[in-house]
Amino acid sequence: MSCASFSAAAGVFASLTRGLAAIERLDSDQLRLLLGAAARGADATFGSGTRDEDELSNLQRRVAKAMPWLGRGAIELAARAYAESPPRDFEEWRLAAKMTSARAAAVVCDDIVSAAELVRRTEGEQSGAQGAALLAGRRLLGDMLGFWVSDGAFAMKRRLGMG
Repeated sequence: MSCASFSAAAGVFASLTRGLAAIERLDSDQLRLLLGAAARGADATFGSGTRDEDELSNLQRRVAKAMPWLGRGAIELAARAYAESPPRDFEEWRLAAKMTSARAAAVVCDDIVSAAELVRRTEGEQSGAQGAALLAGRRLLGDMLGFWVSDGAFAMKRRLGMG
């Protein structure tokens, strides 16, 4: 397996381990709707009067059917907390979560050049991204490179026996 492939897998596994696998597959609008549907299950008035009201209602029924019986209480508590919290900037949250995963992947891969090339191909200028998506890809790359040379990264590598 090439280091770029390993880095990609490590980033996905980092997201999975943190319970954030959805950031790898869903864009910020899809995440907003999914969490809004879960919140609507905990608070039937969540999203009322918005342009997404009908879509939230339909998606809420699907989310309710997909939730496991075991652990439903924890999900409902989280959904209620989300419903009661101020609105979030999902694109910024998603980018921050991806930055954390990219940092972990770069450390595990231990090849910053390959990791940077992967980010450029999948998120940056070589991916065909434009506008806000390209800016987010550049921020992701910059954050990963900045972390790579930080004291935190060196300490993490030492703890892992890598340096």
